[in-house]
Amino acid sequence: MYFIFDIETIPDFDFVRKVLDDQDSDQEQLLEIASEELARNKSGFLPPMYHRMVSWVGLWIENTGQPRQKVSWNGEDEKEGLKQIFDAIGTFKDFGLIHHNGKGFDLPVLTYRAMEHSFRQLSNINRQK
Repeated sequence: MYFIFDIETIPDFDFVRKVLDDQDSDQEQLLEIASEELARNKSGFLPPMYHRMVSWVGLWIENTGQPRQKVSWNGEDEKEGLKQIFDAIGTFKDFGLIHHNGKGFDLPVLTYRAMEHSFRQLSNINRQK
């Protein structure tokens, strides 16, 4: 069994404002400043800790490649979105994850956002694997 997933994010402007101690700049200016001061790459794309999740989609597939179950979420209540993706990931035990840059971005975002929302469910998932 495999779980193919992707998350979509936007900058966490509240956190960026705290880190940069900038309550006055508009979001466009703040993003420019953050890209210069916080990005660790030439593209100016912010590291995972400076993002918040706004949607995700996942597809469970059998080892034969047959789709089994599609799950997704989008909305404003990020904590609910996290709960739903962790519930989805906890559906089956032995499975593989398939993702694009999940190890470098999606999984760290999920981890940071779980910490932000004081999620204990994440540790339960880690113990199942």
